[in-house]
Amino acid sequence: MWRVVTLVWLVSGSAAWGADADDLYATMLAHYESGSYRLAEKAALRALEIRRKKLDPGDPELGVAISNAAMMLRVQGKFNQALPLLEEALSLARAAPESGAEHIPTYLDNLAGLHQERGDPEQALALYLEALSLREQGSTPDQRNLAASLNNVAVLLRAMERPDEAYDYYARSLAIFAETSDPDDPGLGVAYGNLASLVKAQGDYRAASRLYKRSVQFLLSADPVNQPDLAVEVGNLADVLWSLGDEEGAREYAKQALRILEEAFPGGHPRLASTLARAGRSAFAAGDLTEAADLYRRSLAIRVESLGPDHEITARSRLGLASVLLEQGDLDAAEEELAGLDGAMLQRARLRLLQGRMQEARQLYAQAGDRDGYLAVFDGPEDTRKTWEDWVGEADADAVCEAMAAGSVLLDYVHYSRGRSEQYAVFVVSEPGCALERIELGDAVEINALESAALAHRIWTPVASAVREAERVIVAPVGGLAQVSFGGFEDEGGTFLIERHRFSYVGSASELISGPGARIGGGALLVGGVDYSAGVDDSGCLEGVYADIPGSLSEIAVVQQGWIRADRGPVVVLSGSEVSEGSVLAALVDKRFVHLATHGFRASDRCDGLDPMQLSGVVVAGVNTDREPLDRADGIVSAADFSELDLRGTELVLLSGPTPGVVALRRAFATAGVQSFIASLWEIPEVERAALLGEFYRKYLHKRRPWSAEDALRRAQLKMLKRNRRALGEGRPETWAGFVISGA
Repeated sequence: MWRVVTLVWLVSGSAAWGADADDLYATMLAHYESGSYRLAEKAALRALEIRRKKLDPGDPELGVAISNAAMMLRVQGKFNQALPLLEEALSLARAAPESGAEHIPTYLDNLAGLHQERGDPEQALALYLEALSLREQGSTPDQRNLAASLNNVAVLLRAMERPDEAYDYYARSLAIFAETSDPDDPGLGVAYGNLASLVKAQGDYRAASRLYKRSVQFLLSADPVNQPDLAVEVGNLADVLWSLGDEEGAREYAKQALRILEEAFPGGHPRLASTLARAGRSAFAAGDLTEAADLYRRSLAIRVESLGPDHEITARSRLGLASVLLEQGDLDAAEEELAGLDGAMLQRARLRLLQGRMQEARQLYAQAGDRDGYLAVFDGPEDTRKTWEDWVGEADADAVCEAMAAGSVLLDYVHYSRGRSEQYAVFVVSEPGCALERIELGDAVEINALESAALAHRIWTPVASAVREAERVIVAPVGGLAQVSFGGFEDEGGTFLIERHRFSYVGSASELISGPGARIGGGALLVGGVDYSAGVDDSGCLEGVYADIPGSLSEIAVVQQGWIRADRGPVVVLSGSEVSEGSVLAALVDKRFVHLATHGFRASDRCDGLDPMQLSGVVVAGVNTDREPLDRADGIVSAADFSELDLRGTELVLLSGPTPGVVALRRAFATAGVQSFIASLWEIPEVERAALLGEFYRKYLHKRRPWSAEDALRRAQLKMLKRNRRALGEGRPETWAGFVISGA
């Protein structure tokens, strides 16, 4: 949970108001603290009515009263009613700078928070930055308010997916809190918790767990302990421990968070409702449907009472309960919860499907743009084409076919849910004519567990007749199939598919449409001999310790010699501790060719649910080093980092180390404009890797007649295959088939 310091309350009353207004003010605070927001709103609006009669427009206390009433409306999601009040409070303060200036930054924060919640982040950011500027310009800035202002900007930047900027503001905020706080100040615990949430969102669960634990320690040392804030951080710690695989610790902390809030708010509170809903999700995921339904019902009851039955947040509990009821098979009860509920389109579609109302289900799945729903319900020829066109985009579907050369075939594999099972299917698109066929392949879990011939039988044999003698086969894999090299499959006659077809790979069918830019980069970047540093067994999203890649320095030396002989331009070589995130990203720009002799990574399954572009990439110097929470150098370059570069002049990026995160990297380099990307799906022994790459570069870097990357790679692999047959009596695809190419 992210906390933004934006509420302003009047600290002391005024004799000019009268006793009634004082009482209403106290009543408002009491209702707010107990979570009875609608009652707090009534008290705030009544108090404001009295103050408007008693106070002059220039009186700063009137602005505070207006702001308090607005915040009671805002906290319930009544944004249109709150907006004019917040604008009025700010306008009054600006009109009376001598008396109202001290409140202007807070009113700016309150108004910014409202715009943020209404979905206007740019307007919110401008207001937050203005508030921060005013606080920084003060003759004697209040350091705590300054830290809170930095915190507000960081929260918004994080929501705007600008994590690097957010980190800078958070680090400044935390530094001020640490310098100005007493050891038992709960504000310091909140600051550490906020920073932990940012680190967690960036995928570094290990660092996030340390920060959350530090946050909990600070909150526990406070006197008195702020139970709601403590419960939030304990719950966050439970989430991150679950992601790290510590299920026992996660369950214990989750129960502790719920106990804290139940004791703090025996009559119910929105924070308790949120914790109950989170516990409901956990119980649902664990298969305990009875407990999940009970938790969601309790959450729903509190939210109906505090926010009203039609509030957006109330709808979330209702939707969660409906999901549980669907799993329990209680369709009537699920229908009752879903009736008239916005944002529940997919659940309503699933309900119609279970009720056998196929046409309604189809319409709902179409409106939601859900390919899984289409695939689970429809299998006729017309439905197949419509499903593929809906997913790719009708115009893009035509463009994909136009981009395919005559005699080529696209295998667009898909993964979808059918009831409780996960399924694989494939769309086979053939040119000429853009002929389309859908073939069901079966249970995805079973297929992912297969190897070699058994795997080929499940994912290639069903499409073999459709592929026939196509010269080029373009594969768009998904899920576990992304780590499969189709060229390494062997048919019953002992012929490998690479001997029949030229294989290339794409992250999605739409990548065939977008061609690279026309400009050409200059020179090469070669990376090898990376200093991963002493081993620390990372229990976070990255598993284990990354070992040195044998022969990687010799590998890039051979490439460098070939590049110089071909007279292709200057060469930049990075090795050892030089291979940092910053140096790699900076050196990539405007290069014609890039060779990375390092490991690719894909975060562990326990980190699923975060952005896959952040959870895949390559490792660089220092990845095995344990770090302090505020150390931003984490030893990785994510696919998201690569995707933000302009690499339209780059002809080829080759990653020679094992690459489990190949799907995200394909997408990243395609987005950045790279023409071709070669990666190794698994670790190939040093001798065989050197021989294959040596043959590849002899063709690719030929000074007078250079081969395309695709043709040079296939030639090198066929040569390795032939050598293995001659020397070993078998093809041994594990020594050559791991390298696959995507792009042009």
